[in-house]
Amino acid sequence: MSGRSGYLLLRRGGGIWGIANDQVTSLGREEQGGDDHHPKSAAAAYRVGTDAAPLAADEILGVAADLAVFPPARAVARWWPEGSNGCAVWGGLPVVMVDARRPPLALRMATEPVGETGGEPNDGD
Repeated sequence: MSGRSGYLLLRRGGGIWGIANDQVTSLGREEQGGDDHHPKSAAAAYRVGTDAAPLAADEILGVAADLAVFPPARAVARWWPEGSNGCAVWGGLPVVMVDARRPPLALRMATEPVGETGGEPNDGD
């Protein structure tokens, strides 16, 4: 077991997300610029470093020493974000728990403009 217990709590896209402290390697502010492809409103204010990929956060809410984590109820499991490990309640607010090795789309850092990566793979025809 890691010596860093607890969970980093952050806000992104209107939701509250929790990441186990032992998955967090760094935390820093992001440059708030914005351009035609990455408007300022979509830019992340914080970058949460992990062993896998950096995660985006609008706000860092704090660290919870201990949370009771449960799987989502069957009624909502169908719509539950991919890459989440369950749910918890912190200060009366719902928290989606995240596995940083497979983060939900909402937490991924924008690396290129939307719409410029698409298209079908070229199979040589």
